[in-house]
Amino acid sequence: MPLFDWTGNPWVDTGLAVAVVRANKHSPEEMTIQDFREVIGDGKWLMDANEHLNSYICLFANAFLNRQVKAKDRPIQRIKYQEILKTLVNDLEQSLSVKVDSSNRCECTGVFPSANKSLALLTERFRKEGILKKNQRLDIGRNAFPLIGSITNDAGALPAASREPQLSAFALLCVQMTSLAVVMLKGKIVCFQYTDPNLLVPHVRSIYHDTIDKISMVTEQNKGVSIASIGTGKGKKSIVLVLLNELNQLKNDLDILELPDHVALNLWMVINSGTNFDCEVIEIPNMALKFLWRAVTEFSDEIKGVLRKDNKSSILDCIEYKKDYMPFYPIPKSKAIPIDLISKAKRLLSIENQGKVESIRQKEETEFQALTESLIVTAKDKEKKKANATGRNKRAGKKDKKTILQLLKDEFKHNKKADFQKLIKQINEATSKPVSKELFALYQTNVIGRPIIALSVAEWIACNLKKRLQDKKEKKQLELFIKYLG
Repeated sequence: MPLFDWTGNPWVDTGLAVAVVRANKHSPEEMTIQDFREVIGDGKWLMDANEHLNSYICLFANAFLNRQVKAKDRPIQRIKYQEILKTLVNDLEQSLSVKVDSSNRCECTGVFPSANKSLALLTERFRKEGILKKNQRLDIGRNAFPLIGSITNDAGALPAASREPQLSAFALLCVQMTSLAVVMLKGKIVCFQYTDPNLLVPHVRSIYHDTIDKISMVTEQNKGVSIASIGTGKGKKSIVLVLLNELNQLKNDLDILELPDHVALNLWMVINSGTNFDCEVIEIPNMALKFLWRAVTEFSDEIKGVLRKDNKSSILDCIEYKKDYMPFYPIPKSKAIPIDLISKAKRLLSIENQGKVESIRQKEETEFQALTESLIVTAKDKEKKKANATGRNKRAGKKDKKTILQLLKDEFKHNKKADFQKLIKQINEATSKPVSKELFALYQTNVIGRPIIALSVAEWIACNLKKRLQDKKEKKQLELFIKYLG
């Protein structure tokens, strides 16, 4: 029987995954007590990391490693933290031979005996050595574990405050490593919890290495710097982009094409800093997770491009509440480049390029009209248009295919005028391409749960309505019909 296994607690399991990665293992079952001891070592690496990570402050209020003390007291804080880690590692090793019952069972893992007595003995030692004052103690509350209250700390209002919780050295050590593998969302720390916990290790690996790389850049000159977690100061779309990258990495690491049907994901969002304490869970069910998995496999550049441009909606909220995500609708957002922007381009461009603008405009208008008309087509039409497009491409040969936008970008490289930059942005916003029908259909079927036949019927209705609206005789009648449909 393995010594270590997943606990079901998102904060403990995230820290455990860090230990597995640091020990160069693939799962907790492979780890021995010696592996765990070597991961912690003398605790200096973990102390150095947590001294700089903003995520550590968000996870713990007045933590074992208190970063709010004055500069003159920091050396004592460092000694205290390393001694706590050393005591917990020794307690973990000794606890393997201790019988677990209702009086000492860890209330977080349910497996190991609590380390409360060891911390009480360490408190007495610290008081004698002057590290702690007589009225201070190493109690187990929000300072040691997220959202756990105790009678003697400032979380006394929390439900768990009727007594000090019983927590094991294993749980306490793991959560000290959690800060190295989390991301930020809306000012809260986010831990990922898969229904298949073994997926957590490859997921945590890339975030952990990214964090360690940032810590390694800290030098004597900037040793007071704080390191922000991925997603800090950004919206929910940053978490989805991180998740897409992680799923892509998982796909490559596990060498599987489809995500298993039993896999879902919970995003545990917690804040446990100062007087703030809160927890929120966002569930991403299997079908929605499969959508993200397939999207990053088949439409990687497209979905990332859509998410980066969208500043109005949140795909995470839409997934959570099974709502339509409007940027995925395959409709053009405007006509070809508006005339006023083309006129601005003519005035800005060099004389050499001004002559090309009119011919490019005519060509783009024709192509854009063709694109608009082909948004809803039958399979037969698709093949026909594809064949025609291939023929046109062959006939085009090596002709200049530059657009007005590319002409502007070329000249912007040389003179860097703000007018060019502003106009390029305006044209980009006015001519953004429609999303592919395949990505739209994937979201509709996997996230919202609409059957593919419903999408086909909707296409048929839209196509016929469009044709009849083009007939002036029926236009007024159909406009009234659509109005009353809502």
